[in-house]
Amino acid sequence: MIAPKICRFMWFTLVELLVVVSVICILMGLLLPSLAKSKTKAQITKCQDNLSQIHKLMTSYTVSWNSMYPPAVNQRDWGNEDGWMNLIADGQDIRKSYVCPTEKPGILASYSLNCRELYIKIYLLTGKYPSWHDADFAKSTTGPSKILLVYETNYNSYRSVEYDKDNYSQDDLAFSTDEQHWAPNHGNRMPILYADGHSNAPDKFDTGSMTYFTDAMSTWYEL
Repeated sequence: MIAPKICRFMWFTLVELLVVVSVICILMGLLLPSLAKSKTKAQITKCQDNLSQIHKLMTSYTVSWNSMYPPAVNQRDWGNEDGWMNLIADGQDIRKSYVCPTEKPGILASYSLNCRELYIKIYLLTGKYPSWHDADFAKSTTGPSKILLVYETNYNSYRSVEYDKDNYSQDDLAFSTDEQHWAPNHGNRMPILYADGHSNAPDKFDTGSMTYFTDAMSTWYEL
């Protein structure tokens, strides 16, 4: 006679369950910060890719316009004949290249063109919207690798501005939050394109390696 089989169930004790849960929590605590950093790094890389695309478009524009860069004329609407973002697009719908992947809802362009020196030396004297020229950077004493050209902005007054964001007289680059600036999109890192075409994402304004001017390291900046 064959003896009946007895089903045996394996039960975890409460202590064993607590150990398993503790191990999972520890692993999650180790992995989540790493995943968050990887995500932030990928978003910054995308922003720098956008800036690289903008630089290529600007270079193409200078070839067609005798080494002149597009003027910033405060043109807020997409598709018009004026405005530096419109001009370098040259009829192409490349608006996705103008937006940070983590941009705030309702903001259609994330980047600003540095015009601070041009504002002081040309606009205030003539009232005309100025443009950079290749020679400005080539003959600069500070060097093209230090001159800010285009960068991500978090200036509050730009919330209602769609396109052609330009830095004439306002401080539109900040690495922290205050009454004039909303929180940066990448923690405290700000993607920046320089006049020589390279980009980075520093976490502070380094007065030894960054400037708005061709003839002096910045005396007007955000610390």
